[in-house]
Amino acid sequence: AEGLTVILFPFANRGYALGSNKTVLETRDAGEQWAPLAAAEEPSTTAANTTYLWIDYPTPRAGILTGTSRPPRGGRTSDLPAWRDPDPEERRKEWPAVSLTLETRDGGDSWKSSVTSLFGRITRLRYSREGRGLVLMEFHDAFAYPSEVFAIDLRKGGASERVFRRPNRAVTDLLLFNGPVGVLGTIEPPGNPTRSTLGRLVL
Repeated sequence: AEGLTVILFPFANRGYALGSNKTVLETRDAGEQWAPLAAAEEPSTTAANTTYLWIDYPTPRAGILTGTSRPPRGGRTSDLPAWRDPDPEERRKEWPAVSLTLETRDGGDSWKSSVTSLFGRITRLRYSREGRGLVLMEFHDAFAYPSEVFAIDLRKGGASERVFRRPNRAVTDLLLFNGPVGVLGTIEPPGNPTRSTLGRLVL
């Protein structure tokens, strides 16, 4: 299917393909056959503006899937995030977007959807079996920080706190291990984006 950006296999035979136009495909036979996930259509956002970004299964029965809906608006933007923009001073400001969440508690047989308005996009989330989680928020247009990371504790009703943000570090991925241990993959934005839009990897 066109517009797919992420393919993930949380388990040996079960996998998901996510992307633009409100697309979520599911396979339960290691990729031999794929079918649309009906719950992905439930949020009332416009398909053309809606992209599903990530999925995580901390246990075989509990899974969470995230997406975003960003209607078109005026101002100068780009496919590149603002921290890679050769002309960041002219970049439009980050606006709130609709964040989509689908959750399952029965191994994907049924899903519950919810939407909320947030600055940024949830591009990664990873949970441990103990109920701890890390969530990565990335900002696409001009914002004080390129990204933020939050810690979530499901054992405390989903209480969250910001644990990392730096104006000179763009977090692009994260890992969470059992216990209070995590790793952030970050990029130091280029010092002169008019010469190069590539940054330096920092762990």
